[in-house]
Amino acid sequence: MGFISKLFGKKKGSEHHFADKPKCDVCDNSLNSSDGYVLTTEQVVLTTTYWEYVLNNQYSSLRSTENKEILFSLINQQSRQSLGWLICNICSSLFVFDKTKAKEYALKKMSPPNSGPVTPEKAAVYAFAAKNKLVKN
Repeated sequence: MGFISKLFGKKKGSEHHFADKPKCDVCDNSLNSSDGYVLTTEQVVLTTTYWEYVLNNQYSSLRSTENKEILFSLINQQSRQSLGWLICNICSSLFVFDKTKAKEYALKKMSPPNSGPVTPEKAAVYAFAAKNKLVKN
């Protein structure tokens, strides 16, 4: 899948709770649901560490200042996810959350309460903080 189709296409793994071969919604690595955690969109996109990971590992071209419109599109897409995010054990280190509860949702293959979208403006604060931090380094 190309960069633009990845950016504007369906979120990777958005059907993960019912998929035969689920993938981590952060790094895209395959995993068993029982080996992961399910977080809300808010728990993911309202963290600077998530955006640092995205800008370092998946969309490094968005770190430059001339790519603001594409970054806004990515923020909009990511913040509007209505399902929980299945994340692997390695990516879980990017977030602060109750691992016991998040594991329960993974085992039940369901989204936690309040898994719906967040306003892109809230997510943009974290995304641009991450971008600014990375540009300085």
